[in-house]
Amino acid sequence: MNKKIIKTVFARTILTLVIAYIFLNLAQAIQKNYVINESLVKMNDQITELKKQVAFLETQLVYYDSHAYQELEAKRRLGLRRPGETVVLVPHNRDPEKKITELPEVVIEEDVKQADQLDLFDQASSNANSWFNWFVKRPDQPVVQ
Repeated sequence: MNKKIIKTVFARTILTLVIAYIFLNLAQAIQKNYVINESLVKMNDQITELKKQVAFLETQLVYYDSHAYQELEAKRRLGLRRPGETVVLVPHNRDPEKKITELPEVVIEEDVKQADQLDLFDQASSNANSWFNWFVKRPDQPVVQ
């Protein structure tokens, strides 16, 4: 009887260890499968983003090869223009309350030279005033010039 009890306890222990081993392997396989699926999802997202980037870059390539872009860049970088085209300079409206109602006059070369010869100190003080006004300006106070 004693041998029978030992055999059953031994058999149950072996059976328990085998079942535990099977569950442990199953848990490891499930965990590995989960990690692989997570990486697949991330890689699919990266593939989608890269496809979007490729489509965008192909669109840009087509645009950069177009005649319209080449003409625009020739005008912007080289200052070229088509025969009969006139260049119009539009002044920057710094005062939103003051509306410009008249068209600007043709720019004379002397005016351009005068604008280029602005004193560096005047430009620096204007910049300092702008920063001061930005930090200190309150709605109930006028702007300091």
